[in-house]
Amino acid sequence: MNPKIVIPIVIVAILATAGVMSFSGKDTPPKPVEINGVFTAIDIATNKATFKFRHPQDGKMKELNEVIPADCVITLNGKPTDMSMLQVGDEAHVKAEYHKKTKLIVPLEIAVERAVLAAPDSKDDPTSFKEGKSGANPGDDPAAIDDE
Repeated sequence: MNPKIVIPIVIVAILATAGVMSFSGKDTPPKPVEINGVFTAIDIATNKATFKFRHPQDGKMKELNEVIPADCVITLNGKPTDMSMLQVGDEAHVKAEYHKKTKLIVPLEIAVERAVLAAPDSKDDPTSFKEGKSGANPGDDPAAIDDE
């Protein structure tokens, strides 16, 4: 066979094989991941948030700074909300997709549980005003309180 014909055929075959190999494995679907952590920075103007978490495989603390997509489902104490309600220090459970090719983690769901302070119960709250001989009532003149 003529070497002038064989060499181009071999080169085309090598390039075709390399092209197939480079595309196969690169377009893998994103991997679902779930992480728990704390928001350390939130920028509403850019839709970016920084999230500190312990890596589930190596146990090391990692920091993630990603854009929160507009279609990310955000809940606060189980109720739908938006990014403007997130606060630095909020602990969250994040469901996301890890895109191996771009090395991006794209949040899909963010669930924040924040403690809600209950209103004080006046009978158990020593700072509330109580009626009776032992304390003052709203509007009392402090000089007129009788210590019995």
